[in-house]
Amino acid sequence: MQVHKEKAIEITPRGIRGGNEIHDVDVIVLATGFQTSGKFFKGMEVVGRNGVTADQHWDGIGGIGAYNTTAMHDFPNLFMLLGPNSVTGHTSALITIEK
Repeated sequence: MQVHKEKAIEITPRGIRGGNEIHDVDVIVLATGFQTSGKFFKGMEVVGRNGVTADQHWDGIGGIGAYNTTAMHDFPNLFMLLGPNSVTGHTSALITIEK
């Protein structure tokens, strides 16, 4: 296993372009840290089918959300751990994920 820490420029069908090289990958892990307010995907634009961004998708459904906090319609192969609305503040986040 090899970890690449350079800036990802583009995700292609073959892998991830970082600089002048495309890295073949099996899994992409996005670990951006913790944010309690503001834009959910801060500093990046997540684009799904038909060129719709996550922000446009959420504007169309009335707010930020995901099925069982992990998946969104028209964003194939995008799965989040502890995604939108997962933190309740008074109980375990595992209960939210297991619903």
